[in-house]
Amino acid sequence: MSGKTCCLAFDMVNQDTVEEMLLSLSDETSPGIDNPDGNILKTVASLLSKPICYTFNGSLLSITSPEPRKESKIIPLPKDGKAGLTGSNCRTIKILPVLEITFNHI
Repeated sequence: MSGKTCCLAFDMVNQDTVEEMLLSLSDETSPGIDNPDGNILKTVASLLSKPICYTFNGSLLSITSPEPRKESKIIPLPKDGKAGLTGSNCRTIKILPVLEITFNHI
């Protein structure tokens, strides 16, 4: 790539887009480590869209992500319901924070 200039640019997120994403969440969205579920976020979407938009844009500008957004719940599930939770009979599900999923969609 000698002699070539590479550039990666992101568009800033606007408040309307964040509010639309929050309103489109399923009522059954499982809460992550941050605890709000989809129904709660839909209910307060008009109030939270501005601060969430500010946070998302700050992440884009600083090329960082707040630590709490990186955390997740890990839930062990048995592969075979009859055998209990043992290492070889266990699979894990990672539940991400709802706002992290929303940010990734935007």
